[in-house]
Amino acid sequence: MAQLESNTTPLSGSSILQRSTTFSREIGLLPAISFAINSIGLALGGILPFAVFAGLFPGVDLLQIVLVAVATSLIFGTIYSSIGGLLPFNGADYVLTSRIFGGAVGFATSFSAVVLLAFSAGAIISMLPKLVLPGLLVGFGLIQGSTVGELGASVSQTGTAVIISTVLVVLAFGLAIVPRRYIRWVLGIGTGLTLVAWVWMTVTLVGVTGSQFPPAGDAGMGLDNFVTQIEAAGEAGMPLYQDPLLGIFAGGSLSLWLLYGSFSLVNMSGEMKKPGRDLPISHLVSVLLAGGFMLATTYLLREMILPAWFSAESFLFLQGGETQAMPWIFFYTAIFNDTPAFLMFLILVWILGFINLLQTIFYYASRIIWAWGKDHVFPEGLSFVHRQWRSPLVATLLFAILVQVGVIVAMQIPRLFLSRAYVLPWMVLLILPLVAIIVAAFKKPKWFVKASGIAGWRIGRFPFLSLFALIAIAYLGASIYFLAFGRLGILLLTGGEVWLVIGLFLIGLVWYAGRRAWLGRSQIELNDSFKTLPPE
Repeated sequence: MAQLESNTTPLSGSSILQRSTTFSREIGLLPAISFAINSIGLALGGILPFAVFAGLFPGVDLLQIVLVAVATSLIFGTIYSSIGGLLPFNGADYVLTSRIFGGAVGFATSFSAVVLLAFSAGAIISMLPKLVLPGLLVGFGLIQGSTVGELGASVSQTGTAVIISTVLVVLAFGLAIVPRRYIRWVLGIGTGLTLVAWVWMTVTLVGVTGSQFPPAGDAGMGLDNFVTQIEAAGEAGMPLYQDPLLGIFAGGSLSLWLLYGSFSLVNMSGEMKKPGRDLPISHLVSVLLAGGFMLATTYLLREMILPAWFSAESFLFLQGGETQAMPWIFFYTAIFNDTPAFLMFLILVWILGFINLLQTIFYYASRIIWAWGKDHVFPEGLSFVHRQWRSPLVATLLFAILVQVGVIVAMQIPRLFLSRAYVLPWMVLLILPLVAIIVAAFKKPKWFVKASGIAGWRIGRFPFLSLFALIAIAYLGASIYFLAFGRLGILLLTGGEVWLVIGLFLIGLVWYAGRRAWLGRSQIELNDSFKTLPPE
């Protein structure tokens, strides 16, 4: 890889922290694929389409949503994973934005994204004791005719849920800082068990007909009457939309919520052996694998369940209604395979899948925060890397604190708002790095000449990556407009979400200004950090 322009001169004197701020390039292709699969979170893949998106966009064809999600994630993932070939540094998209638009805008964007990610992680963690674990226990109890479901009610109590969530935050922090060989083992086991579970569920659904589901659902999930779920949702105010644009734009929001993890590895480009090659490959493999399972199971379920019933279950769930079983794939497969071994295996895999997902979020988010320390936007201690473990301990700890705040917030927010609170802000924040790629084609053309992998491809004189970014921006812009103002499904845009984006961005700008003034007292210009690339 060609040597990139860089600034290796520190802003302050040497210290033990400063001497321990580097990573080694140790991540190969197979660990990258495993990481990407776990980052997607197939545990969420069995929940979000059925429990959330079916109710956010009532009447939607779930198969269409998942198809669009896979397609759009391939586009976004190709762009973002290629950024690692363009700028092979940890926190690569932050490095890109800050070097094109300046440190203030770049940091404010990155800061907003990290806080949203932390709060999203907190929401995911809170789901386990509040929804997933009780749902698993209730489902097991209903299907097996046991009293184990009663345990779910006690687990979901706010006090107990906070304790369990806090333990999960500590566990995710610990798994993110241990030596990399242990991380590979944990993620590798999670990958293997998750794939086995999805194969097992897919095979279970093969051959099930539409006539079999209503009586099986009534018997297995205790719903009293299959038809009454649609009626109950209608009485609760559920609309049904038939707009053909619904699946197209809703699918894009699902891809950014669920399949974002497939290209989150870009934030670890500085630790990959061959980022220009391995990032696009790991992204492609993980999306096709995870997306393939989600498409297969969604297709099979669509063939036997009315879309309106999916929407009704999800709508009632989001409204906090008393559905006796969570509307997600665990139940839809469990009622046709009620063997204890199958159910216990799925419970184990779902819990492990959530832990693996959190581990990967902590891992790549800490690299972004670490990059802030390297650029001196935060104190340099933030960029400390443990010599033996090769982990950014301080950066990971800061992210863990933010996640714990997100847990507390999530405990107080209704399901409906929690389900949509971070989608639109995240879509908005993704636009600026895409614009930066286009601007870089004119402002920093040497980057593309020196880049490895797809990032170095050109169509005439214009980088392939920049053309792809134009397509992505157009799609994101249309999605934001139609989802926020087009009244497709339950309106996504609220005052809270608008102020969340604006508030976080302003906080980032204020912090940057304050940090610049503080360093200026020592005759140090913070803006100088962003005139060159970080050291290799």
